Amino acid sequence: MVGRKWSLLLSLVFVLGFVDQSMAAYTLDYFFVQHRVYEDGRNLNRIAFGIKNARGQYVATDQLKSVTLTDPLGHAVPLTKADLKFAKYSELDGEYDGKSGVFLYGKWYTASNYWGEVPGRLVIGTYHLSVRYATSVCNMDFNFEGAVKLPVTAVSSIESSVDGYGNLTATWDVPMDLCRTKPTLQTSVRAYIDVYQDAAWKGELYVRIPTHMGRLFVPKVLVDRLRSTGNKYYMAIQLRTNNNCNRTYSLSKRISLAVGGEDSGIAGEEFAEGGER
Repeated sequence: MVGRKWSLLLSLVFVLGFVDQSMAAYTLDYFFVQHRVYEDGRNLNRIAFGIKNARGQYVATDQLKSVTLTDPLGHAVPLTKADLKFAKYSELDGEYDGKSGVFLYGKWYTASNYWGEVPGRLVIGTYHLSVRYATSVCNMDFNFEGAVKLPVTAVSSIESSVDGYGNLTATWDVPMDLCRTKPTLQTSVRAYIDVYQDAAWKGELYVRIPTHMGRLFVPKVLVDRLRSTGNKYYMAIQLRTNNNCNRTYSLSKRISLAVGGEDSGIAGEEFAEGGER
């Protein structure tokens, strides 16, 4: 009987230990390296990745211990934890549904990511990322298919207004030259609105839109949510190849979410980024 009790006790300890290890596990949700061009003239290579816990949530704190990036030739890229930044923020994703002709939006969620610049030039092929976060070692590959020259949307072409019902509509110039010069290139646009409370970044609305559509619609209920999240709003346009190897960014434009309000001009460089995914 005593032996049986000891056996049950040891089994319970094993199960609890297994559950504890499982709950402590972390995984890479996404990872990429890409070439970027900004309207302000910046031209750089970027790495970004997101980490989730065992419950499928983005991590809330920076517990990154180390990072190793290996290029397609097997060479270690000179990148360390000190070269990366960490951010936690709120995000609401949306997209335009071409079948129904309406904009679809999800729910607000808490996101986080790491990002930084990749030194040197990017090599075509598979990059391997290995990170140690807390007690977990996470690995993921990304296939960089090469740099492609993409047009940059002019921030001066962004116009927005809120109608009498409280809905936001925004438009911008579409890159017609891209359609003529690279008709088979698979691209899409991300229209995003960053929300700040004074100088503190609180989150963003991030919407996937067909490249040559040039229009965003945000219903009143979401406009009200943006207004309740912060007091400053900056809109920008990101154009990307769908393999996520290339992006271009407009500068950001401060917009008004008040009925009949007016846009307030181009923002500084600190508001020119947007989401990493």
